[in-house]
Amino acid sequence: MDIVKLKLDEFTNLYLVIKSKKERADKMSQFMKTKDECPTCTQIIDVNYKKTVIEQNDTAIHECVDGLQKMSKTIDRLKTRLRQIESIQTEMNSLEREISAARIRIESKKGYQQKLNKMIEDLDKEIGSFDTDASLEKVELDIENTKKERTQLIEYKKYLD
Repeated sequence: MDIVKLKLDEFTNLYLVIKSKKERADKMSQFMKTKDECPTCTQIIDVNYKKTVIEQNDTAIHECVDGLQKMSKTIDRLKTRLRQIESIQTEMNSLEREISAARIRIESKKGYQQKLNKMIEDLDKEIGSFDTDASLEKVELDIENTKKERTQLIEYKKYLD
């Protein structure tokens, strides 16, 4: 992008230089076509000299016009290219912001996933320490003991009645 900007500046400056040269040649050509004497020294300007100067300036003007047209096209291409580059740069910046936001969301989800994994581990440990067969036997034994105790209490109640 910087290279394109530098080239655009360079061509724009060159365009202005050529335009200035064309304007000077136009002035000189116009002067020679309309004046017959020098305004500074008031001498008569030779017709052959005038003709030579007019031809030289007209040739320079023609060359400048051709150069200006070519420069104008080049400047337009560079401006178009610069706009394309700026558009791409804007899109890249937007995508980089989206990527950054996505990375933040991913890190957040990873943290949440780690928290869930830790909870699962803790539950697995708790479940692992819980012996289901032994625990079931203990509960059944407690039920049997409670039934026996109930039966004894019912008999004791009858006895008391």
